Amino acid sequence: MAPASEPDAAERHGLVPFLQEQTQASLERLYAKPSVCLAVYRLVTPLERQLIMSLLWLDDPIKGQMLNQWAVQDTEQ
Repeated sequence: MAPASEPDAAERHGLVPFLQEQTQASLERLYAKPSVCLAVYRLVTPLERQLIMSLLWLDDPIKGQMLNQWAVQDTEQ
């Protein structure tokens, strides 16, 4: 596991800032390509991968409140 001070792969590659600057239309075009989806998937953390895989196989839309229940913040450390 990498030290806490080391940026994760997405930060090292500047992916998040790049994606945040894109228009909705650009993002839709990007994510329509399997290679882009795989590249982004490989850059996220294992926990984020778990969430992505869980969301992919849902039959019905999920409410934001349910997502909040999936991620519990540990504020006591």
